[in-house]
Amino acid sequence: MKKRKEIPSWQDGIEEIPFDSKKDEKHLKYRCKRCGYSEWVPAWVINEFAMGEKLRPGESPEVCCPKCPGAMAYTGESEDRQG
Repeated sequence: MKKRKEIPSWQDGIEEIPFDSKKDEKHLKYRCKRCGYSEWVPAWVINEFAMGEKLRPGESPEVCCPKCPGAMAYTGESEDRQG
């Protein structure tokens, strides 16, 4: 039987894949104001949304709900989760 040639992976030689961290990262819980769908979002993603917006201290940006056309808002909950 002929041995299969191993195809190199694009990940070969990369020590850590960007945005695929295995360490715990802060996540913020967001809930849709329209349909109630909720999701844990990495804090660094929310920080990217907040850049350039005129937010008051302690105010968080709203993000679009992936399930409906509503807006998601921060619930005030946060926890460290694996990224």
